[in-house]
Amino acid sequence: MANEIQFRHDQTGRTLYAIVVNDDPDSADFGKYWDAGSKAWDALAVADWGDYDVPLSEDPADSYRYVASTPTDLPLGFYHLLVFEQAGASPAIGDAIVAERRCHYDASVFRDSTKTEEQILAVMAGKATHTAATGVTLFLYRDGSTQAASVTCTGSGTRSASALT
Repeated sequence: MANEIQFRHDQTGRTLYAIVVNDDPDSADFGKYWDAGSKAWDALAVADWGDYDVPLSEDPADSYRYVASTPTDLPLGFYHLLVFEQAGASPAIGDAIVAERRCHYDASVFRDSTKTEEQILAVMAGKATHTAATGVTLFLYRDGSTQAASVTCTGSGTRSASALT
């Protein structure tokens, strides 16, 4: 996929970039920054700030919409995505943060953490319907009708597919 990172700014023609921070407290890499060059988590080092940036481009031109593709080899997980406006010739730790959000990356899209947490709650709270003929269990949001996730099981009960919606 492309342009998984998207941000709507209130101005056009800006130089923006994103930084990805590990936001999973159960991870050994919690609080570390994704280093796009080494494709690994890195403890914050001011001298390495330029290694963490993911440049955003305005697409289409003059649209106020800034986009970027997910950094290569970023693992699945919970992240704090920060968007900065670059003040000088290159990214610097003193650049202004213009947006931030907690999110979950599932190898295809960044999902807002609130939605992911709702999906987990739907599964854990047991709001579900199961169709024995197909082996599909649908997990529903708190409204009781909107699908949050689905799991398909074989006749033996082994999961053969799952999807978040």
